[in-house]
Amino acid sequence: MGRICDLHAHTVHSDGTLTPEELVNAACKAGISAIALTDHNSVSGLDEFLLAANRAGIIGVPGVEFSTEYEGRELHVLGLFIARERYSDVTEFIGDLKERKHQSNMLLVERLSDLGIKVDYGELIAAAPDGYVNRAHIAVAMLRRGYVSSVREAFDTYLSEKAGYYVPPSRPDVFETISFIRSIGGISVIAHPRLQLTFDELEAMLPRAIEHGLDGIETQYSLYSSEDRERSRELAKKYGLCESGGSDFHGDNKPGQYVGIGRGDLVVPFEIYERLADRSAQSKKYD
Repeated sequence: MGRICDLHAHTVHSDGTLTPEELVNAACKAGISAIALTDHNSVSGLDEFLLAANRAGIIGVPGVEFSTEYEGRELHVLGLFIARERYSDVTEFIGDLKERKHQSNMLLVERLSDLGIKVDYGELIAAAPDGYVNRAHIAVAMLRRGYVSSVREAFDTYLSEKAGYYVPPSRPDVFETISFIRSIGGISVIAHPRLQLTFDELEAMLPRAIEHGLDGIETQYSLYSSEDRERSRELAKKYGLCESGGSDFHGDNKPGQYVGIGRGDLVVPFEIYERLADRSAQSKKYD
């Protein structure tokens, strides 16, 4: 196997369990040549991450995973190669999303309490470096208190939208977000689209996304089947999009999902990073 990369990973600055420096160390141990930090709606871990990557002698890609809305569903978009001088633009674009997320969490915790499931939300906020809490943190708290036997069970029984206790916060439009990423010189990639959309639905939205500046889609992802990966590659080729891929590593919050290899069968060739980096360089050249 040649050189590999991982362009989708999280730290304690969103809902992961490793610090940015620990993520870099894990990437080094896994033999990864390039790693992207893509915390949810946050750039606060990027300085530490890039410094650690530089010290370790591996390529660090600064990124963000934006939570967006598409036809009533949550769809995630990665912004990669975000320049440091544009971090404040990202924070401004996200705006009051964190406060809306906080209110959504509070309602969820209140509804769980009515069911007899007690979660200390203040404790979760205090433990988070940036006060960022999402359903993964709540699921872990439920697991620790013995209400569920796994994080997956927490989502399946209580935390999914279908269960009726969680009301998601309003999110920016997916096309607006893609345009924003382009405007700050970043590279936009739809994250794990197969988890939210059928291939027909994905293909229906791609032309409009491309009009707004979409650069790529994740074709290699931890939870994808071999068929998902192959059909995603075909779509990327058909529409002239870059491929991307990553583990979506969250540390202990997603057990069994490891940096670089996902659930054991993930391989993201280093050439995928190179093509995205080249696209980033070209877009900045003509800005």
